Amino acid sequence: MIRVNDKEVEWEAGMTISDILKDMEFNHPQKIVSINDHRIPPTDYDTYCIEDLSQIRVLFICHGG
Repeated sequence: MIRVNDKEVEWEAGMTISDILKDMEFNHPQKIVSINDHRIPPTDYDTYCIEDLSQIRVLFICHGG
C-alpha cells in the first residue's frame, strides 16, 4: 500500500510516478512530486519505480495576478 496525498492506493511492483499521475487523473500541467519528502524531477516520472509503503505528495502550481 502507498499513500498519495493522504489517500491509500494499492501498490503494484514496477509502478512509476507517471502511472500514479495517470491513474489518479492528475492532469494539471504544472506539478511537483515528492516521494518520502524527496522531490523527484519531472524527467524521472516515467522511470522512477515507487516502492511499497511510499508517501507521495503531488502539489499543483497555480499562478495568477
